[in-house]
Amino acid sequence: MSGEGTGESPDALRERTIRASLETTLHRDPVQVSRALEVWLHSHWPKAHTTGLAAPGGSGASSELFFLDIGGAPFCAGPAPVETVLRLAPTYPVYPVVDLQLQATCMRAAARHSAAPVPDVYAVETDPSWLGVPFLLMQRMRGNGAPDWPSYVLEGWMHALDSPAQRQLWFNGVEAIAALHATDLHAAGVGTTHLPAQGATALARMLDYWQMYLALIRESGDYPVLEGAVGWLCRQDVAFETAEGLVWGDASLRNMLFEGLRPVALMDFEFAHVGLPVFDIAFYALMDHVMARGFAGGAARLPGFASVAETLDYYESLTGREVRSRDYLLRMALTYMSLATTRVFQRLAARGGSPGRMSRATRRYACSRKLSPVASCPADQPASAQVAEHADLLVDPQRMIERQRQYSGPSRERRACCARADRSTIGEGARPRRCAVVLRHLVGMEACLAADRSRARRRRHPAPEHCC
Repeated sequence: MSGEGTGESPDALRERTIRASLETTLHRDPVQVSRALEVWLHSHWPKAHTTGLAAPGGSGASSELFFLDIGGAPFCAGPAPVETVLRLAPTYPVYPVVDLQLQATCMRAAARHSAAPVPDVYAVETDPSWLGVPFLLMQRMRGNGAPDWPSYVLEGWMHALDSPAQRQLWFNGVEAIAALHATDLHAAGVGTTHLPAQGATALARMLDYWQMYLALIRESGDYPVLEGAVGWLCRQDVAFETAEGLVWGDASLRNMLFEGLRPVALMDFEFAHVGLPVFDIAFYALMDHVMARGFAGGAARLPGFASVAETLDYYESLTGREVRSRDYLLRMALTYMSLATTRVFQRLAARGGSPGRMSRATRRYACSRKLSPVASCPADQPASAQVAEHADLLVDPQRMIERQRQYSGPSRERRACCARADRSTIGEGARPRRCAVVLRHLVGMEACLAADRSRARRRRHPAPEHCC
């Protein structure tokens, strides 16, 4: 089905929406940014100067970046300029708390007290008056990336590797994560650099953080699926006896740069903190499934990449840290992906990408993909998790269908969604493909339900009539 009124193919529609969701650049004038930064530099290091400031082709899904060369600063080893990255705090944050000091502290700890290839941070500026927002100035590291679009699952250098090389690359990524987790917290002085959340344990703080995240998202609407997912995590009786360590928070191939098969840079530390390290490896194991199912249109993963179980087992062999309660960790990682993806699409709508400049079909796609991370179903997970592991996840699907029906005046779209869901078999041993179909129906129903609530509000509070 093509985009309404646009003649777009489904692939073109998907590409346009994914590109829009990843766009964080506000198209600031690089010349003006460079001039403002020059003033800031002179106020700190009078001999410092900038050259060659430019915006990369894409900044990612959370922050705006600029590349620039700086000379004459204390971190310059000699007269030659140093390549740096200017990372601006987001104007529409994806996370409930944006703490550049926390990011810088964690990055410096890893860069200076571990073998992980993490960029060093040269400066943190929390005063927004200089560039309009706070910012980080950090080391630039070069390498080959695994892009979101066009997805590395479908094309590019990683796709061109043979299976043994892909497998080695995958496990090298696990080794880089293990190296990060070996950061000497005592030497770095960051032992209590926890999440900005309440709780006596790492798990308690993480659960409190998910509830903060959900509260932020609910400011823009009701999301019963996400509420059920976070609620499920909070109701389980689990405990992690592993020692706390440095958590990357966004561990995935797409946040690594490679030289050959080995990672030479780890990036994106917005969710970094001291807490539950095993969360990272669960996230890493599942994010590649997300990239294949969500960003590559349901394509198969690269053949050499290890399964979820193999990945977690290898991490255990490297670190001696047991990955317990695996099903719980995987569900937590998927819930986090769903919260973040929902927030990204909320930003897209707030900035006019929906409904303003995007077709109705594209808006529907964006709505249906707001929980896109759960479109993957790792085949090696237990059958009991095959429904819940999809991030919508964790609530009983049949109960959710009944909940949708409790609302009066169902729209034609929602009735159709309910009918399709009724024709789907939902059960403990459901096949992965069927689970993904059920998921799409449930997400579609939530989108329709949100539209119904909007219509109801307009009926209760009609716009005032204007008279002359």
